[in-house]
Formats: sequence, structure tokens, C-alpha cells
Amino acid sequence: MKLRHLPRFAWAHFFRSVFFKATLIVALSVATVTAVMAWVSYRDARTAAVHEAQEHAEAVSPMIARQLSGSLRFGKPDQARAVLDQVIADGQGEGLGAVAINAEGSRVAQSIAGGNADALEEAALEALFSGGAYRSDDGFTYAIPVTAGDEGIIYGALATSWTPDIAIAELQAGLLRAAAITGSIFLAALMAAAFAFYRVIARPIARVNAAMTRVAAADYAARVPYLKRRDEIGAIAGSLESFRAALAASEVANRAALMRGAALEAGSTAVLLSDTANLITYANDAMKALLRRHGAAIRAANPGFNPENLIGMQAGALIGSDAEVAAQLASGQKLCHEHRFESGTVAISINRVCDTSGADLGFVAEWRDVTEEKRSAAVVAAIDLSQARAEFSVEGRLVAANARFLDLFGANADATIGRDLRDALALRDGARGARLFAELVEGKPISGAFELARGTDAPVVLRGAISPVLDAEGKPQQYVLLGTDVTDAEATLAANEAARRAAEAAQQAVVEALRQALSQLSEGDLTADIGTAFSADYEQLRADFNQALANLRQAMRGVVENAAAIRSEAGEISSAADDLSRRTEQQAATLEETAAALNQLTASVKSAAEVAARANEMVASAKSNAETSGTVVREAIHAMGEIAESSGKISKITSVIDEIAFQTNLLALNAGVEAARAGEAGRGFAVVASEVRALAQRSSEAAREIAGLIASSSSQVKRGVGLVGQAGDALGGIETSVGEIYGAVSEIAASAREQSVGLGEINTAVNQLDQVTQQNAAMFEQTTAASHSLTREAETLAATTAQFRIGLEHAANEPAFQSARRSPAAGARPVQPARAAPTAGDQYGRSQAALATAPVATDWEDF
Repeated sequence: MKLRHLPRFAWAHFFRSVFFKATLIVALSVATVTAVMAWVSYRDARTAAVHEAQEHAEAVSPMIARQLSGSLRFGKPDQARAVLDQVIADGQGEGLGAVAINAEGSRVAQSIAGGNADALEEAALEALFSGGAYRSDDGFTYAIPVTAGDEGIIYGALATSWTPDIAIAELQAGLLRAAAITGSIFLAALMAAAFAFYRVIARPIARVNAAMTRVAAADYAARVPYLKRRDEIGAIAGSLESFRAALAASEVANRAALMRGAALEAGSTAVLLSDTANLITYANDAMKALLRRHGAAIRAANPGFNPENLIGMQAGALIGSDAEVAAQLASGQKLCHEHRFESGTVAISINRVCDTSGADLGFVAEWRDVTEEKRSAAVVAAIDLSQARAEFSVEGRLVAANARFLDLFGANADATIGRDLRDALALRDGARGARLFAELVEGKPISGAFELARGTDAPVVLRGAISPVLDAEGKPQQYVLLGTDVTDAEATLAANEAARRAAEAAQQAVVEALRQALSQLSEGDLTADIGTAFSADYEQLRADFNQALANLRQAMRGVVENAAAIRSEAGEISSAADDLSRRTEQQAATLEETAAALNQLTASVKSAAEVAARANEMVASAKSNAETSGTVVREAIHAMGEIAESSGKISKITSVIDEIAFQTNLLALNAGVEAARAGEAGRGFAVVASEVRALAQRSSEAAREIAGLIASSSSQVKRGVGLVGQAGDALGGIETSVGEIYGAVSEIAASAREQSVGLGEINTAVNQLDQVTQQNAAMFEQTTAASHSLTREAETLAATTAQFRIGLEHAANEPAFQSARRSPAAGARPVQPARAAPTAGDQYGRSQAALATAPVATDWEDF
């Protein structure tokens, strides 16, 4: 197998080949088994190495402990360190460290080659304190207590740490060597298996595939190898040979079928092929186009219909599985069927297809859309019923005509067909006869109203068009006339036109008369009646206009008369309003002076009330002070009484002290006598007794002095009590007098306040009356101005109505009403309100109320 020089696409084909896949499967299977076995072996060996390291730690530690027992017992750390170093060195890398501690827990010796000394010391302490062996969680650190003698006295503890890494590393090295040897054997065996696969399977399959490729390329003369093999490859080669022979035999038939299929596909006839079960096997493009046109109608009965996916569909489902159609197909008869969809009508022709032996192969159906044909036939029938139709040759001879045209022309078909009708046909207001047909030669249709002459009878009027029928070169072959009989309609139209012209003349006369009357009315002439009578249709309009003008004259007369009356009454109102305004201003001035006087009186009374109130407050203050002084004097009298009582009690206490001093003196004397009797033994006591006697004498003298002072104070207190009592009586009289004065002044102040309040209310009422009067004055000024304005508007209204002529001259000749009015500003002086002026809204409201309730002119003097 020379694969080294294969191109890239050949390498890709090689990697997809059966040979490569089979070889790869074998390689993967062997490699998987080998890898699993190697992994299991390595796992077991590693577990054994770890377990061996743990057992080694447990087995070695007691021996090391026996060697260390003497060193720990007699406190020789150097010997202990030497033992530990020797143990770690003999371990050849498996020992990570060792630590020995004494019975007190102090570290005596250690040998560390990679372990943690602190962790070893903690393990040794655990063994020392527990009195038994200690093993770490991973089992590589082991600690035991160090004992000696038959009693098992503990002299310390030993902790060692071991690792299985050295054994595992040796195990991995051996595993790699075994893997290298196994890999070499595996590659050699794989190459041998690959060669065998290639010779036995891959190359035969490739050669059979090459023969299959040539057959697929239509090389039916190609030789198929390995036909004599009795295995699967031989069976494949035999099948390929049979397939090649069948293809070679059908090649000729296929070429003929291709020719027929191409013709069927490119044809314009819609063709549908189905098998013996009437399942669609083929539909050409014309058939699909026809089904697309009627797709909506077919989907109404068959919702799953899709014109692009017809293969395998039941052909009868296209037309709703008609039972009659199915029966005819089963009988072997040729079927001609016309099926009506909502979207149109289809003519269907179905034939059976048989092979050379007469066996049924299926059905072939031709579909033809006859919708337009039927629609055209219906349109022609409808036209023949309602319109006249005639066909002419290019020479103008009648070729064909429907019954409607013949009836209008007044002749039968035998007498009319073939007759030259150019002189009988004319375009109204246009070409006629030969000239009309000469224009049709250009190939353009002519439309309009045509007159068809009928001998002595009146011509028939046809409204329609004459259209040429053109050949492939665009030249007319014949002409077709389609027209509607509008003879009666034309006559009616002429009569209507005459009536319309008559109506227009009558309307013109009416409009002219109205124009003249309205022109006079616009100039103010209300006597411009229309005297000329109108036609019957418009006579009511003339009567309504004259009546409206008469009503307007009557209304204008009323306006003129009312304007004169309004002008007269407005003059009287204006004069009365001037008088009332003048009197109101005088009243406002008087009230203003009264309000000023009341203001001064109110101020005086208010000042007197304020003075009386201040006097009342002063008297009230004096009364309060007198009451306070009386209370103080009474409290002083009570205090002086208590002082006198206290002086008496002190005198009694002083007499008691004097008696105590006397008794003490007697006791001291007796003590001195007794001390003298005692001699030397009572000398000290005699001294004390003499001191006590002296002290008693001083106390007696002091008590007598205090008694004298208290007696003097008692007399002074009695005198003070008498004076305070006299002061209290005097203050009581003053308090009574001040109370009487306070009552009188309070009555005066209350009376002054009542007078002030009454005058204030009077002043407020007068001020309000003054303000109302001033507001009335302002309102009457507005009323006066309004009355003058009303007079001017009445005069303006009279002048305006004078412009109209209403047939009466008395209104225009009435003397103008002259009112003796004056301007509001020329009358009495404007009154300025003493208070805030009312708002515009208040003035307007009061003015309107005053106008609404104002008395008539005859009552002004009484007011």
C-alpha cells in the first residue's frame, strides 16, 4: 500500500474508507483493552504500595521505640538523635521524619527529611497523653509511647512519617517499560491485521465499487469482478451484475420515455398521471398552473390540497371523489367529465394506460379549463338578448346578425344577409355610408349613436360601437356592430329638452322681476311690490314676496312709532334723573357733615372711657396693695405671738439648765469628799471632780445670763405685738375705704364704655348711610348717563327709520323731540365717598336694581 504520495482528496477518501474504519476499530478495541488492563494493574500496585507504607510505619515504630527507651529514660538526646538519623537514612527516601519527646512532652530529638516536625510532635503528644498508638488520617504518620521495664513505664513518645512515593515512582517506571513493549507488539499486530483487511476486504470492495461507478456512469459494458466468490463480496458483485444487465436492457426504453416525457412536460395541455390505485404519480407544469387557478375552490373541499405537492395524492380528491366518475374508471371506459368549481369549469378526459401484455399501469387525464369559453358564450347570449349585433364584411355587406338587429331593421335573415348596408348605416353628426367604412379600414373602433335607415320608416338610433376584427398583420377581416336601441330614449330626450328651454324662459322672467324688486328694496323702498303676474309654477313666489314686503312695511311703521315714543319717554327720564341726582348729592353732603360730627363726639367719649378705665385700674391696684399689707400685718402679729411663746419655752429650758448645774456642783463636791477620803488613790478622781465643779458653776452663771436676756426680749416682743396690732387695725380701715372707691370708679368706667359703644354704633350706622347715599348718587349719575344715551339712541333709531319709504309721511314730518338735558359733569359737584367706594360690580348691580324699580315720571316730585 503506497499511501505516501496520495493527493489531499485521496487522503480524505482513505480516512472515510471501510479499510481505515475497520483497522481503526480493531486498533481502538485492542488499545482500549490494553489501557484498561494497564490501568487496573497500576491501580492495584499503587494500592499495595500505599498499604505497604502504612504497615511499614506500624511495624518499624515499635523497634525504634525500644532503641530510644534508654536514651529517653536517662536523658541522652544525642543518642536519640543518632538513632532517628539512622532510621531515616535506612528508609532510602521512604522516611520523611521522626520526632522523640520525653515524658514531660518536650522535644528531645528529631530527624526531618521532608516531613512537618510540628505535626509529628503533635502526633507524639497524642500518643503520650492517650497512652496508646496514634495514626494520622492518611495512615502515613504513626506515633506510639516509649516504655521500659515490665511495668511498662512511659518515658516519652515517638512519631514517624513515611511516604509511598518512592515505591509508586518505581511502579510507574516499570509500567512505562511494559507499555513501550506492549505498544511495539500492538503496532506490529495492527499492521499485520491492516494488511489482511486490505487484501481480503478493502481491495475487493474497492474494485467492486469501481465497477459500480462505471455502471452508474452508464457504462453498461463494464466487467464486474469477484463474481465467483461465495461470501458477501461475491453476493454484492452478483447483484451488481444483475443490476447492470437490467439497466442495459432498459436504456433503450428510457430514451423513448424521455422523449415522450419532454414533449409532455413542454406541452400546453394539462396532463395528470396516476397509478392503478388512482394515486397521482406525475403532473406537468400546465396541470399545476390550472390547479393553482382553482386552488381555493379545491381547498374548500380538501383543506390539505397543495398544487406543488401532488405526488401520492388521490386523484379523485381533486374533484370531490365523484361516485359516477369512479364507477366509469372501474369499468375501463374512457371518461369524459365536466366538473364545475366555484372558480370555473374544467373538462376532464381520462384514459386507461396498459402495458404490452394488457395489464393496467394507471390512468392519464387531460384537463381543459372551459371557464372562458362558457363565459364568452354566456356574454354573447346576454348581448343577443339586450343588444343588436351585426357582423359586416370589409365591403360593408351583412355577414351575420342576431334576431334583435333583424327586428329593428324590419327584415328577415334571408332577405338581409349578404346585403350591402353601407348606405343604411350612418354615424349621427359624423361620417355615413362608404365614408364610415373607410374610417374603419384604419383598424380603430368607432363609437357613438348610429342611425339605421329603414326605408320609409323613421330611422332607428343605436348607441354602441363598430369594432374591426384584425388578422395577425393588424388588417381588418370583418366588422362587428354592437348597439342598444335608444330610439325612444332619444325622442324622450328631445321632448325633455324643449320643456327645459320653456322652464328656463319662465325662470328668467321670475329672476328679472325679483332683481328689480330687490334692487328697490336695497335702496329703502318698502313699496316695491311685484305687479306682473308669473307663470303658475312661480305665482306663489310672487305672492309670498309681496306679502313679506307688506309685513316688513307694517313692522317698520311700528318701529317708527315706537322710536318716537321711546325718544319722548327717554327725555322725561333724563330730566327726572338729573333732579334726583342733584338731590342725592345734597343729601350725601349733609350726611357727610353729620358723620364728621359723630366721629368727633365718639372720639371724646372714647377718650373719657379710656381715662375712667385707667382710674379704675389704679384704684384696683391700690385695693390690691392694701389687701396685701393687711395680710402681711396679720402674719407679723402671728409671728410675734410665736416669738413670745418661744421665749417662754427658752426661759423654762434655762431654769432646767440651772438646776442641772446645781446638781452637778453637788455631785462634784461629793466626789471631792470621797476622793479625799481615798487618799492617794483618789487624787486623780479629785482633780476631775474639781474640774466638773468648775464647769457646773460656769454653766449656772451662763444660764442666769440667758434668763436675764430672755426676760428683756420677752418684754420687747410684747411691745412689738401691740404696735403691729394697731397697724393692722389702721390697714383694715384703709382697705375698706379703698374697696368703696373701687366700686364707684368701676361703675363710672362701665357707664363710659357703654356710652362709647353706643356712639360707635351710631357712628357706624351714619357712615354706612353716608356710604349708601354716595353709592346712590353714583348710581343716579350712571342712570342719568344711561338715560341720555337712551335718548341719543332713540334719535339715531328715528334717523335710521327715516331712510325707508313706507307710504306714510307723518313720521318723517314729526318735530324732533328737544330734551333739556345737561351733561352729568355739568351738574352738582361729584360726591366723593367718605369710605371705600363700592366695586364696579356692586354699582352695576345696584344701578340695575334701581332702574328696575324706578317709579314712573309722575312720582318724581313726591319722591
